[in-house]
Amino acid sequence: MRKQIIRFLIVSVISLMLEIFYFNFDAIYDQVNQSIQHDISYQLADMELQNYGKDLTSDADPMLCLYGVNMYVKDILVHVETNGATTGTLFYTTQAGERFSTENMIVIDNLAGTEPYALNKFIYSLRVDPGEDAGISLYSAEIILNPAKALDFSFARILAVFVVYYGFTALFSFQKMPKYNAIKESE
Repeated sequence: MRKQIIRFLIVSVISLMLEIFYFNFDAIYDQVNQSIQHDISYQLADMELQNYGKDLTSDADPMLCLYGVNMYVKDILVHVETNGATTGTLFYTTQAGERFSTENMIVIDNLAGTEPYALNKFIYSLRVDPGEDAGISLYSAEIILNPAKALDFSFARILAVFVVYYGFTALFSFQKMPKYNAIKESE
């Protein structure tokens, strides 16, 4: 009985270590790494609007510009609420005086801001283009640089380690040991 409790505790420790140091490594590393600033948020008031009217309705080719970011950006989360545009384009520059170009561009599949995009670059300024059409009404906009990753503990992964261990233990318990000396006895 004591041997089974020790095995259970060892499997528990191994499964927790896998969960923390393998499956949640990025989240823990982001918490420990102090060289990167996390959760830097810019709202609509912080951005320069180009090709927008007073009522936040766009002319052709609307742009939301953010100058002077001047920091290392690992991930970026873009959340823009409009009346029609669901996809957009994110342009960025890596030096002062550089112009926005298609070389430094990311296509944003979902302007609702559900998934961060990886940049892993030093960024000087940003520009978000929420579509090309005129008449796009802008309700709100937020850009979050280096959003902190949350720990994602999964009971299913911990349970899977137990299932694998005890499954293999059961399979190996049915296996018979080969008789290595059987050949010598028959000669």
